[in-house]
Amino acid sequence: MQFFASKNYYFAKCIKSILRICRTKGELNIVGHSELAKVTDLQCIGEIDAVIGKLVIEETTFLLAVTHSTRIATRIKSENEIRKIERICALPIDSEHQIDASYFSGGSPTHIEKIKKSQIIKFVSGFKPVIPQPKVVDEILRLFNDNGDFYYETAGGDITNNLQKSALSNDSNNVFFWNKALLTDILEENSSTKDEWIIPIVQGYVAQKSLFIDGEDISPTDLTLTLISRRSIKRAGTRYLRRGIDDDGNVANFVETELIIDIFGHQLSYVQIRGSVPVYWSQKGYKYRPPLTIDKKLGESLPVFEKHINKLIDEYGKPVIAVNLVNQAGRELCIAQSFLEHILEMNSPDLGYISFDFHYHCRALRFHKVADLMAALKNKLSEIGYCWIDKSGELVLRQKGVIRTNCIDCLDRTNVVQGAINQIVSISQFRRLGLISPMKDEAPEALVRVMQEIWADNGDAISRQYAGTDALKGDITRSGQRKFTGLVKDGYNSASRYYLSHMRDAQRQLAIDTMLAGGVLEPEDIEDGENSGDEVENIARLVNETVRFVLKEDEILVGGWALVDGDTRNDIMDSILLLTRTHVYIAQYEEETDKLTDITSIAFEEIVKFEVGKLSKSQRKHLRIYWESNGRMKFDSWRAAKTRLFNNVAIPLKDGEEADEYVTAISEQLRVTVSMCSGKEVPLNFIEKLNGAASIEARSGLSSVLSNAAFKIKAMKPPAIKRVPPQIKIDSNDAPSSNIEIPRDTNQVMPHSQSEGLLSEQSGFVSKLSTKLKTPWKVSAPDVVDQDERGFAAGPVAEAVDPFQQYKDVILKSKSLIKML
Repeated sequence: MQFFASKNYYFAKCIKSILRICRTKGELNIVGHSELAKVTDLQCIGEIDAVIGKLVIEETTFLLAVTHSTRIATRIKSENEIRKIERICALPIDSEHQIDASYFSGGSPTHIEKIKKSQIIKFVSGFKPVIPQPKVVDEILRLFNDNGDFYYETAGGDITNNLQKSALSNDSNNVFFWNKALLTDILEENSSTKDEWIIPIVQGYVAQKSLFIDGEDISPTDLTLTLISRRSIKRAGTRYLRRGIDDDGNVANFVETELIIDIFGHQLSYVQIRGSVPVYWSQKGYKYRPPLTIDKKLGESLPVFEKHINKLIDEYGKPVIAVNLVNQAGRELCIAQSFLEHILEMNSPDLGYISFDFHYHCRALRFHKVADLMAALKNKLSEIGYCWIDKSGELVLRQKGVIRTNCIDCLDRTNVVQGAINQIVSISQFRRLGLISPMKDEAPEALVRVMQEIWADNGDAISRQYAGTDALKGDITRSGQRKFTGLVKDGYNSASRYYLSHMRDAQRQLAIDTMLAGGVLEPEDIEDGENSGDEVENIARLVNETVRFVLKEDEILVGGWALVDGDTRNDIMDSILLLTRTHVYIAQYEEETDKLTDITSIAFEEIVKFEVGKLSKSQRKHLRIYWESNGRMKFDSWRAAKTRLFNNVAIPLKDGEEADEYVTAISEQLRVTVSMCSGKEVPLNFIEKLNGAASIEARSGLSSVLSNAAFKIKAMKPPAIKRVPPQIKIDSNDAPSSNIEIPRDTNQVMPHSQSEGLLSEQSGFVSKLSTKLKTPWKVSAPDVVDQDERGFAAGPVAEAVDPFQQYKDVILKSKSLIKML
């Protein structure tokens, strides 16, 4: 749609009407097309795809508009498009600053990248210079523009509703309506054409795939799969700042996922949900994988727990079956116990509970064990059913009830299980359609491949939104198998999540809260960020985490430093330099996304020389390392950040002179360590000015180090003594039947996403590292993975007491269906 400007107003032109934006009052009004004819100084300054709404920050009004979007899916019957928002802009609405037409032309990736890195919107005006943009507006732009996974539907469609709800009601589902607060002016309009300006936006994930299936026991068929995930606006936010439940019965990371099958003009939809464990719990503190704590007693939290369950029953029907995948031992035990206690106390026949210790049952890459959980769910899946709308548009079948799945983060384990559930339901749907034999208990191979792909991508998207990085175990979701590259990718995503949670979560959370509130937060709240003391502590923690990820088990750390790459103009730390007795490692973090993007390994025998001097126009001293690799000379340069590390404690640097002394000290330690440990004398030259650029070439990316010896993961041998998972045998009839029709092939089990730390098979890769560290680096044992909770034992231990045995009698008398697998 066209966007116009005049002295007093901005106008957005749509098919039926005009959205008029007052430049003095910031009000939005809907007027007829004839209104444009009355304006004499009208100028078309750009094109937009949609209006998100109005945001008010510090008495300044901004219009959020979509300037670039792509079609992701098409509604088969209505032909409405579902579009992904690729880029938005924040247009300041005032009478003194004119937006230049070039602002709307940023369609190329190069231009978009420049916009991201500048973190300001540049406006050209004859009146005043660029408006200083509040930091929270920058963060909101990053939410959308940095792969934020926001979607909307065209032609009056409403993406907030699933297929069944759309057939029963025309009202938007406010739980998933992310921009409702931004559209207040329009929602309050009495205009008959206001619906074309009310475009609900959801955060989540959308994918659509068309495929042809064929085989011995299946009829040749064309069909289309559409996966839609909708993230709730209630208790929305980042992982460590949003856990558990709130006083209104809303839980963190609540996501509704719907799979729609379009076939023969019919539509079949199945909906399932995920959400944080619905009790008051948190994960506080700054150390890696901080402990889980229950914050309120059962009596205090039971009313909001019941409120949450009753909301689900009202929305999805009954029964509500809670599938709890958390560990039934170790650090997650308190969460598992609290969840069960609330189930027992509520004691509702409309509520079911199945506990499946995912990490125990699927240890040693035995992901086919998910089939045992599917067997336990079989009867309830049949009872709940699915939605079916025939070619005439009639609602033939309704889904009655829902499966609610959770682990700790509701990411990795949850994604695997939800994908497996969808696969089982699809078999039932195909039987009902007569596409496969009633005796066949496996989904068509082509369908399995497509579902694995879209569920893996779904897991990555949900993980990015909540934890800040792609899902862990995504290779399993895509292929049904655990791969070496997947193990390494999990490790760096874990490190990246850790860094993100402490460096960026507060700003991201503020942006989410501000957008959902329509910008009513106080100015002082907007500008407040992480204080310098927290930043210093976070840098020390980041160095520790990098050590845990990068170094091999037998490698001894001599020193570690947080530095700034010579190519970076600001003083924000983006490089971690680690020194061992054989290598120098450089871990590179990307400032824009806060991700670990590259790791360079330099053996002592490859190092040619060290230099210290000023670089280019900078007045700060830089450390440069020259090394030879594959017959080529390479070099890279760094300077001090705002802190220095002393005995693993981060201390702020006072001034530039102290920063230069710090760089000199690091270079001396590098030279001496190389000399003492390798016998090789490497020159250290102090010069006035370093030649050339900061580095000889751009880094090649993390993929280049996948085969590096520093990242070899040793195969874990089965322990001599295995931990026995807590089990309660209630009734032999409840045990999974041996002849149940559940896919057993590992390639058919849906893999999952990545978010709850390193894999159990990697415990030796990280958890044993601290015992290898020697002075001058002093690190306490990292709280990464409790071996007992992952099924590994260091030696003979006393037989564990089943912590759930105490609930046996109450479970037997409960009105709720309860299974402890």
